[in-house]
Amino acid sequence: MNKLITTNDGFIWMDVTEKAKEIYNSGLFELYALHTSDQDPKEISESLIEGYEELNQHLEEGLTIAIEVGFNPFENQVGKKYARLDSFTGKGMNEGYCIEDGKLYIEGHTSMLKHITNDTDYDTIEEAFQDGYYYYTEWDPEEEDYWYELQEDGTWKEFNN
Repeated sequence: MNKLITTNDGFIWMDVTEKAKEIYNSGLFELYALHTSDQDPKEISESLIEGYEELNQHLEEGLTIAIEVGFNPFENQVGKKYARLDSFTGKGMNEGYCIEDGKLYIEGHTSMLKHITNDTDYDTIEEAFQDGYYYYTEWDPEEEDYWYELQEDGTWKEFNN
């Protein structure tokens, strides 16, 4: 069974020990052997597995074999106040693009470009701006009628000022 492992620095690995040989043979992902500290199980170092023989050796040693997942994009948002939520990523934001006077909110420029290209009839982001489709702004959650806070369980809670 695959499971996620989060290290002290917030990096996430997926344990693929049971299917490690299949994954290695597919060549789809780089595999890593995870070495845990005896004192702190979240203190993990990793080593890239560079050959099938090395994979077998780590499996025989009982090490966890994993693939990289990355950092949790919400990790640093717990307990902070946000005036808006990004309509595509779900992340909290206090500045970004407001589309059609609040129908959508987008935090990043790359996501905004994708939205304009894929979801609208505009040819360019400049054309969309000139047409009044969106504007870029900043919000102060303390000055808004409501704000959001990410809870420990991963859900957003709305508060009224």
